[in-house]
Amino acid sequence: PSTILALLRWDVEDTGGYPITHFTAQYRLKHSPADQPPDNWHRVIPGRISPSASQIDVYKLDPNSTYIFEVWASNDLGEGEVVQVEATTQHNNEEIELGRHLLAGADTFDTRYWVAAVAVVMGTLVVLALGTCYALYRECHLPLSKSNSSPLSSPGSPQQETTKV
Repeated sequence: PSTILALLRWDVEDTGGYPITHFTAQYRLKHSPADQPPDNWHRVIPGRISPSASQIDVYKLDPNSTYIFEVWASNDLGEGEVVQVEATTQHNNEEIELGRHLLAGADTFDTRYWVAAVAVVMGTLVVLALGTCYALYRECHLPLSKSNSSPLSSPGSPQQETTKV
């Protein structure tokens, strides 16, 4: 996955008297040696760019590469003049910068703070677990009431008495 992108911007100078229906943009890698065939054109997504747009992002480009971009407008008269721009992407040093940022202050880092923080969190979890276990134990082991009523009978229901002779 590449995070290298280009931002294409344009201004409309002349519409030919008809409103623009959409813009189209495409790009390809530029090869230095003239004996190599040029790369295929890749359409920028969406294929039909809104007529009110004046810029679009082009994603998934390679670092340190030169690209040729083309943009043109379309209206009821057809396609307008193709404007071509050449641009070179920069070196992708994002991962290097991220690593440098994550390791900032690592030489002065004291692990005792992390040990203390983990101990406090673990202690809190143990206390909560013990409290939950105690509450469940108390709920499950409540003594039954000492009346003659069966736990299945309700207070208003008739009960059968059995006597032994």
